[in-house]
Amino acid sequence: MILKVFYGFVLSGALCVSCAFGALPSTNHYLFILFYSGHCPHCRRFAPVLSVYSRMSGFSVLAFTTDGFVLPSFPNSRVISKNVLQTFFGEYAQLAVPALFLLNRENGHAYPISQGALSYSELETRMNVLIPRILRYENRRRDEIIKKN
Repeated sequence: MILKVFYGFVLSGALCVSCAFGALPSTNHYLFILFYSGHCPHCRRFAPVLSVYSRMSGFSVLAFTTDGFVLPSFPNSRVISKNVLQTFFGEYAQLAVPALFLLNRENGHAYPISQGALSYSELETRMNVLIPRILRYENRRRDEIIKKN
């Protein structure tokens, strides 16, 4: 699977308050990708927030530690590899943590959610805005592919 990271999603326009947990896309198709440093105070503050949100929403989390120190909220974290780092942030990009992406497991598309710590309400608001946009984008892409065939 080829991973494509999309940075075109911005937080502008009306808030989709109706996008409650029941309206989220299938959690089997999406998962969070988290990059963090065990020594980062912002990462240590954000990890429990994401852990609670992931349990409430049903999205699993694949966590990567940049310094080898594992946070208690994500005991199965992996140490980030150069390949993963370059895939998500580019060859010369500087990694700012915590960094959160939503990955579509089926098509390999990854969507940036945040860089920096968020509160639970900020994460929920951001997801309420981005999920409908991501679904519209993916439906439009799927329709374009179907029309070409």
